[in-house]
Formats: sequence, C-alpha cells, structure tokens
Amino acid sequence: MNMEKYPSNEGNLENLINSHQNSQDSGDESEKRVLAMMANIQKRGEQEVANPDFNTAVNSPKTIRQDSEVDNANYWDLTDKLPSRGLVYPEGTMIEARPLKVIEVKKLASITGENADYVINDIVKRCVRVQGIAGTEEIYLADKIYLILWMRAVTYRDSSYTVGFTCPKCEKSSNYHFEVKNLDVNYLKDEYNPDTKIELESGEYIGLRHLKIKDEMEIERFVKINQKVLGEIDVELLALACMITNINGDISKRLLDKYNYVLEFTPGDLSQVTTYIEKYSIGIEEKMTVECSECGGFVPMDVVFRSDFFLPKYTAR
Repeated sequence: MNMEKYPSNEGNLENLINSHQNSQDSGDESEKRVLAMMANIQKRGEQEVANPDFNTAVNSPKTIRQDSEVDNANYWDLTDKLPSRGLVYPEGTMIEARPLKVIEVKKLASITGENADYVINDIVKRCVRVQGIAGTEEIYLADKIYLILWMRAVTYRDSSYTVGFTCPKCEKSSNYHFEVKNLDVNYLKDEYNPDTKIELESGEYIGLRHLKIKDEMEIERFVKINQKVLGEIDVELLALACMITNINGDISKRLLDKYNYVLEFTPGDLSQVTTYIEKYSIGIEEKMTVECSECGGFVPMDVVFRSDFFLPKYTAR
C-alpha cells in the first residue's frame, strides 16, 4: 500500500508538485505570459458573461445545462468519467466542470507543496458544480484530481500549447501537448460494494469508504486542535480513521474515537485493511504517456503540478 500522505494514490498532491524551483519562470515572466497567452481564452469566456445560464452561483439549484461543445462558459457532465465512475455517490448525482479562466490559471500556476490543497479545492469550488450532493466538499479526492487535470486539458485544447521536457528516447529537448487520454486512470472496480464488512482479528468489523475533500479539511482541523494534547499524530492512520464509516455497525463514532480505534489495530488488522484499500483504490497513476514532438516516440512522464503545466508555452504552427 502506498501510504505517503493518505492511504492509496487518491488525493496525494505532494507527488504532483514539482519541487525543482529552477524549472519555474520568474514572477515577471509568468505575469507577461499570463497576459499574452491567456487573452484569447478569456475573450471567449467574456462573450457569455451576460448569459445568466452560465453565471449562476457555483452549485446553484438551477438545472445544469448540458452542451455539445466545450468552451469557457459551458459545463460538461463528467460523473461517469471520473475514477469513481459516479458509483459511490447518491443516485441522481451530477458532477460537471468547465474549462479554466485566467484568474484560475494564475492560481494554479502559483501552486506549491504548501498551498496545494487550498488552491486545488478553491479551483474546484469555482469551476465545478454538483447536483445530488451537499457541495463540492462531498467529492472524492481521486475524482478531484481527475477534475483538475480534465479542466487543464480542455482549457488548452489547441496542440500549440505545449510543456517542455527531455525525451528519454531521443535525448532531445522536446515538448508534449497534454490531453486527458494521456492519463492512466484507475477506475473503481465493478465488484466494489460500499457495504462490505471488514472483519478484524478480534472478531469486530468495520466499514470503509474512499476519502472526500471534506476529509482533508477535517484531518487538518483535527491535527490543529489535538496536536498539543495528543502529541505525535500519525496523519496516515488518521486518514485511515477518516475512511471508517462504522465500527460494528455504529456510525456515531467521532474521528477521535475512530483514530484511537485504529491505533489499537494489530499488525494483521492493518495488513488486511490496507490490502482491501489497495484492491479498490481509485485515482490517477503517477505516470502518464506522452508523445515526443521530436522523435514521435511515446514515453512515460510524471504527472506533476507545476507552473509550466498550468501555463504552457504557445508555439505557432
């Protein structure tokens, strides 16, 4: 099991943040590129500003419009395209997203390891609207990452927008155009049953679910409030506690109770639970496949959130 920030590959933004600051543009250069390269994208969106169908509040109760063509003002229904395939949400749930606007691209281009969760969640609130669930905080973390990558892809549909890299095949400085089809998506398996009871060595049982955006917030709040009292808090085990839906059928347990319960797991319990989580993990794999513009070869590339990924170069063709 890959337990780096949270159990499984869902929601681990740290792996997606590029730590090499030398690859990022200076503030002045980025600002100029924003103004020059994003003007045409913003212009398309401005044409729809006066249309109330496209400018209702995020997650408004108005009927969500479905269009056959994507632009900066339209929302697309992505519910069944998400890693969860929409199967873990209440029946009738709809999750739609639109391409990014200038201010949102600027926010994403400034992403760091420290502000990643805040920035990503803010963009999801701005660009995603839902029906059938209380709000975007009910979106699962794996789906959140997919939504951000989808928005990045459809914002720069023109193949003239590229990201630089060194091709391991031809060893030349090259570029790739990012598309959703580049991603290797780990979808929820058909046999997944959210009501599965996981029996522990003690004979007791627990139920589990995938992590949601609201769990990130609860984990952060829990650590802040309880750090001094509890001392060291294992965030990975805390995230596991967040995934517990019930203990022996009891759904009333607080996070503190569930965390203390997890701390009493035997090594065998932890192995069994993490094996189950890995089996039904969902999300974006850490590597994607891109085409080298120099040799035409297809090579694996890390999926990273960095400045030039959200603000790619424009090459006239």
